[in-house]
Amino acid sequence: MNTTVIIRSKLSRLIPGWLLLFTLGHFSHHLLTALPVPLMPFIRDNFSLDYARSGLLLSVFSITYGLSQLPSGWLADRLGTRILMAIGICGVGLAGVLIGFTGGYVMLLVLLGLMGLLGGGYHPSAPPTVSATLPAENRGRAIGVHAIGGSAAYFIAPLIASATAAAWGWRSSFLVLAAPTLAFGVLLYFLMAGRKPKPEIASNSIEYKVIPRKAGNRRDLLAFMALSSVTTIVTMAVMSFIPLFLVDHFGMSKASAALVIAIVYFTGIFANPASGFLSDRVGRIPLLVTASLALLPVLLFMNSVPQGWGVNLVLVSIGIIIAMTQTSSESHIVGNVAEKNCSSVLGVYYFTNMAGAGVLTPLLGALIDARGLRFSLTIIAIVLAAAVLAYGLWQLSRQYFKSQTEM
Repeated sequence: MNTTVIIRSKLSRLIPGWLLLFTLGHFSHHLLTALPVPLMPFIRDNFSLDYARSGLLLSVFSITYGLSQLPSGWLADRLGTRILMAIGICGVGLAGVLIGFTGGYVMLLVLLGLMGLLGGGYHPSAPPTVSATLPAENRGRAIGVHAIGGSAAYFIAPLIASATAAAWGWRSSFLVLAAPTLAFGVLLYFLMAGRKPKPEIASNSIEYKVIPRKAGNRRDLLAFMALSSVTTIVTMAVMSFIPLFLVDHFGMSKASAALVIAIVYFTGIFANPASGFLSDRVGRIPLLVTASLALLPVLLFMNSVPQGWGVNLVLVSIGIIIAMTQTSSESHIVGNVAEKNCSSVLGVYYFTNMAGAGVLTPLLGALIDARGLRFSLTIIAIVLAAAVLAYGLWQLSRQYFKSQTEM
């Protein structure tokens, strides 16, 4: 066997063809959903917005994106993941084209809501398909590799957006990235056509086998999902205002702020597979709790860090926290829900996260307008700390009652 064949075989075992396909699908899905946050300084100046109305733009997308997860998860369990994944990718592509021609603030609100509604089919469909192909001890690795696609999109999209928005206006960024998104959505639909689960898997193929799963304890799962959702909602809401924070607090240009936000997601390209590996080794619950605790100092000191290394440290930390939360949560949920209901449960989970972030973001914006950033971040840090404490008490009570019943 020559060196080329050996290298190809090793790469195929590391990232099988089916996993690479879904990772590219994840990448294409988020090329457009990644744009509103880094482009917010451009959009704010275009429409003369304050923090509250800027947050409303982001919340409309988050709420509709979250609402669409519920029927999408239910449909994926009944119609299959292929069509829902394709609709999710092509839907955001179509909305991106329309946003590229929008003229006013109200119409932008409507079209961001449309993007959320059309894009909701992807996430409830993809993780069950990805994780079902590996044993439980390697499930985090698959989720982590798949998450690279989303991180890469959120890294690359701001780089493209900062250049195109500075040259031709923020609407051009949506138009430039809508074309490849639509094209890959159609391609994915046809590549998945006729692919059936096989009893044996070829590592360089996009065909895969399905490994059955059993449902875990429902109360434990709900408690875990609650902590994960609080952590995710807080992170998403804070992330929404980072570009505006960089412009207002440090005097960065709008293009530079859009560019700097890419640091978060560049970190995720490496942090996601590392988090997936760790979740397989140390456990999903310890990884989620660690991520939630790590977010607390970021919230408390973000307003005090110096420009340069301090800002970079905050952005890298957020990127790691997002990766740890996402990989541990998706792996744990998929591993503790019966296969027939997995997309439906994930739909509820994503709905909670997106809708929660959609509600918190404008509220946080209004609080920042009224009381300032430091006070606002301290308040949500207290909320997060309470959620971590509540989950810790839940785990301790579970261990106590378990020990009592075994005596």
